[in-house]
Amino acid sequence: MEDTFLTAGQFAAMLQIDRHELDRADERGLFVPVKRENNGHRWYALSQVNAWLILQSLQKLGVSEPEIKTMMSAPNDFSGLLHQQQRLINKHSERLTALQEQVSELITANETAQRAVADQVTIVNRAPQDMLVTKPTADAASETALIEAHLQELTKHLDVPITTLIVGKIRPRSDVTDHSLDRLTGVYTPLIGGNAQLANETRSAGRFLILYHHADQPLEAGYQRLLDYADENHLALGEHFYESTVPTSLQTPLTECPVTRMLVPIRVRLQLNRTFS
Repeated sequence: MEDTFLTAGQFAAMLQIDRHELDRADERGLFVPVKRENNGHRWYALSQVNAWLILQSLQKLGVSEPEIKTMMSAPNDFSGLLHQQQRLINKHSERLTALQEQVSELITANETAQRAVADQVTIVNRAPQDMLVTKPTADAASETALIEAHLQELTKHLDVPITTLIVGKIRPRSDVTDHSLDRLTGVYTPLIGGNAQLANETRSAGRFLILYHHADQPLEAGYQRLLDYADENHLALGEHFYESTVPTSLQTPLTECPVTRMLVPIRVRLQLNRTFS
């Protein structure tokens, strides 16, 4: 059966696309007509419809132009092209699932923070948390330099985009108990949804004290509340306190905001009772 040929305008109208899309694809060598007359008129074949639909699909999946040209350079290997497209769709689906997980976690964190009573300490159970941690160095000793170094490392290797970036601070227990908040052990970003391969530390599962501190009071007041609660309930505190902001708007700063979540691992402190005769 002979193929049917259409002008650029007819081909675009049939597919309900702007003719300029055809022009751009032709200029870039992504989708060219089967015939081109000396006066510039272009003719497309009806048999090119599937090639155009696959091109659009690949573009929507974010495939680069050089990759598209390579994939579509063997038009007779249609099965191979479909398999490549399937692999890309599967990867895209995995990324969407990972993004959905990120958003769900952020919704839960945001709504929990809104419901929480300010500076009320609660004991919670937490699953293991993969984190990217950046520790101070000679070149990144100040807090600002440390955060900049952390962001550079994070964004350099991201596989799945982060919907909302959280940069937390890790404080040594010794400094908190000495009422000194000038030093950081490091800064961290919890890795949720598809970026676990970037983790260089995993916070162990277990029981934690958690507190949502509001900025109308000094940060030290929140830490003091955690220390008092642990002492009153005979709880031994872990080596580090984890402090992170809870994003409440698009303008929420990375490290300073109206609500700060404080977290510290705990265990029951053994009480030794001795009887002397």
